[in-house]
Amino acid sequence: MTPLDLGGLSRAEFARLVALLARQFGSDRLQQAEDAVQDAFAAAVRLWGTQGEPADPRAWLYRAARNRLIDQLRRREPDPIDPDAAAAPAADPDGSGDAELRLILLCCHPALTPESQVALTLKVAAGFSVAEIGRLLRAGDDAVDQRLVRAKRALRAAGADFEIGASEMARRAVTAREVLYGMFSEGYASVTAESGLRPELCFEALRLAQVMLSDPSTRTPDGEALASLFAFQASRLASRHDDEGEFLSLRDQNRQRWDRTLIAAGLEHLRRSMGSELTRYHVEAEIASCHATAARYPETDWGRIVALYDLLLSRWPTPAAWLSRAVAIGERDGPDAGLAALDALAEGADLEWAYHAAAADLASRLGQTDRALRHAQRGRALGRAPGVQRHFDRLCLDLAPGGAARLAPPGHVGNSPDDPS
Repeated sequence: MTPLDLGGLSRAEFARLVALLARQFGSDRLQQAEDAVQDAFAAAVRLWGTQGEPADPRAWLYRAARNRLIDQLRRREPDPIDPDAAAAPAADPDGSGDAELRLILLCCHPALTPESQVALTLKVAAGFSVAEIGRLLRAGDDAVDQRLVRAKRALRAAGADFEIGASEMARRAVTAREVLYGMFSEGYASVTAESGLRPELCFEALRLAQVMLSDPSTRTPDGEALASLFAFQASRLASRHDDEGEFLSLRDQNRQRWDRTLIAAGLEHLRRSMGSELTRYHVEAEIASCHATAARYPETDWGRIVALYDLLLSRWPTPAAWLSRAVAIGERDGPDAGLAALDALAEGADLEWAYHAAAADLASRLGQTDRALRHAQRGRALGRAPGVQRHFDRLCLDLAPGGAARLAPPGHVGNSPDDPS
């Protein structure tokens, strides 16, 4: 069973309860808190189906998990557990916001390796199962289990605690934002999901980014910029594939399906982020806002987008940014200029399917059908997600008679860069 087996509650509730119990009973009992919450969800699945859902499901889960944890500790620990010593303010999962924030920061303790920080955040702060984490990190269940065991052992050895000062909270928040950025990126361009997307991962990263804004110590301009970026990108998730699951470029997306509430949230977070030192989150959020606020694709301010990518690349260069800049140049200056910018990319960029998607599009607009077809075939071989492969299938059919018969067999590739969609 996973924390999502209760339709009316989310993995976010699982994480909140773990945070609340771990703070009440001690970070050295993190595993027991997880087990108790898992048991409470299992009991809810078993009982609610026959007895009906309680009037306050969240309070029911809290009480069940807390009672289960107390029972576990009384059996396993030599000194009796005094429930009053770990008393909570009634059954108030809504009051766990501060505990959840501190749980995120606990997962980003400096005693942990970056890989362990990611795995532990996914497990205890985001409520993902070991199998899900394994798929996301492309690791076996046993390897993930061992990583989590080592991480919790390291926390105990370091005497890690929920109660840390404001300056230490601010320091760990920097790491936490990097972890959430990686989480969102994997959800937005997944190589493990059939569609190429993991929307639940994107929305959980957004939720946790907003949790990070709940305390003055971690409510920073770059944190607002990160939440802005996530909100803008998440607003388009529902439109990135058609009804058959085929990947759609930004040009082909139905903007009526974009989530206007998330766009408004992105604009508000971006407004709050202003007036501070510029970070890459600010620049990427500004780029995303250019797309989100364009009523139609032809109205996109490509000149500003190119300038923003130039700024981004001057300080935080990545292959994905170079690729997206080339696409933006193709829109601003024409497909020949865009193709020239792609050709100028460092060797190795053609190992990614998104490079070939962009090159096929630009070459076809220039009438270079043979080149476009070669890129479409290569992109299909590299794109693992069926929705991406269907996109290249259609390109091949559009580019040449009998194109489908000339498709290269699909192969394996690592992470693709963020595409300009």
